[in-house]
Amino acid sequence: MYLRFGSVPTIVVSSPGAAELFLKTHDLIFANRPHHEASSYLGYEQRNIVFGKYGPYWRNMRKLSTVELLSNLKISQFQPMRRAELGLLVSSLKQAAEKREIVDMSLRIMSLSADMTCLMVFGKKYGDRDLDEKGFKEVMKETMEEAAAFNLGDYFPYLRRLDLQGSARRLKILSKIFDGFLERIIDEHVQNKQEKGQSQDFVDTMMGIMESGEAGFQFDRRHVKAVLLDQHMLRKGYLEAIKNGEKTIDVDVNQPDKIRAKGKKVLILDQRGKKMHTLPKVKSIEELLPFEPVLCDPNKIARVGSELDLKLLSCLTRLLR
Repeated sequence: MYLRFGSVPTIVVSSPGAAELFLKTHDLIFANRPHHEASSYLGYEQRNIVFGKYGPYWRNMRKLSTVELLSNLKISQFQPMRRAELGLLVSSLKQAAEKREIVDMSLRIMSLSADMTCLMVFGKKYGDRDLDEKGFKEVMKETMEEAAAFNLGDYFPYLRRLDLQGSARRLKILSKIFDGFLERIIDEHVQNKQEKGQSQDFVDTMMGIMESGEAGFQFDRRHVKAVLLDQHMLRKGYLEAIKNGEKTIDVDVNQPDKIRAKGKKVLILDQRGKKMHTLPKVKSIEELLPFEPVLCDPNKIARVGSELDLKLLSCLTRLLR
């Protein structure tokens, strides 16, 4: 079904056969994400992996990120750090239990995941207020809301300059916050490299590639910051960890018999690599998640913004005709 949202032509795929044509047969043709205002401000003009256009640049950046940060070798190298951070969390929970204190597990899991991510990408941990006085969680929440919000300028480009909804103003503020934070991180690494003379983390590797020109394409600080800010590294990872961790703990607390029946061992060393999925405890964790499945709200599947946004979009589209 063909629709037109303002100046944006849209095709709705509603059958398995058509979906296969779009997502499999002609996947490369439809692989690009549409350009919108949020990607310009938060993705450094689509220089990151999430919003970047499919092509040689995107493939090279994806390969670089995979090899230097997400490969099995790199993940195994970070194992001591992950165990140490997990040990700190367990110790803090033990102390809280001894003092009979109330613990916000969502906050603890978020802090654990954020600390691990920062250590893997930046080489050090950053506090909640290091990003902005609002705090890391609040800034990330605002960023997610703005990135997903309905924006008239995306459907009617000539209205962008007017910024009727104030979206551009808010996106500029968020972009400035992240840009200042990432600039500070890069400056710290440049200074530390001059003092120590060695590369230690992902930022050092990216800066080394930028300085050496090994990338084979234009690669400057904007590209480094875009990749560091990529949702796959800084946003999606810790948000998914929080949701899955909360579900698992909820089942553990409210259905202890189901957990106890799975076995007494709670610590799994992942030296087995690809055989991790065969371990009994991993299977137990996989069985925990379906206890609280994520249900899909049919009213929000094809919804863009609020009902008022849809009516406004429809009226303006008719005026264009």
